[in-house]
Amino acid sequence: MKNHLSAFSIVLLLTIMFSCKKKTLDEKLIGTWKYTSSIGGYAPTVTVIGNRQLKLTETNFQFLRDGEIVEQGTYKITDEKSWNNDPRIIFEGREEAPKQFIKVLGNKLILFSGAPIAADGVETHYTKVK
Repeated sequence: MKNHLSAFSIVLLLTIMFSCKKKTLDEKLIGTWKYTSSIGGYAPTVTVIGNRQLKLTETNFQFLRDGEIVEQGTYKITDEKSWNNDPRIIFEGREEAPKQFIKVLGNKLILFSGAPIAADGVETHYTKVK
């Protein structure tokens, strides 16, 4: 009986270990993100009227305004880290702020310049749609 309990415990432990796969940053990024607000810089928190979105595939991005593509290209995540260890994203072909740092917290996405506080840079906040 003791051997059966030990074997069962080992099988259960192995099942739990291999079934709890943590998503990578790349997997978390893929999808459509709706712009919610910006904070920092010389302006207070700003929420833009209209529908702005960021669509990310495994390698491509699209910034949309009211359903129209305003910028598109490819992106990559680099090994460079911000002051608090967030990775850098580079939007190839983007005019405004092509290099930013990125943080994903559940269904929230934050793009930021890497300044230690929002007053020194700008944070752009998105919520995942799909």
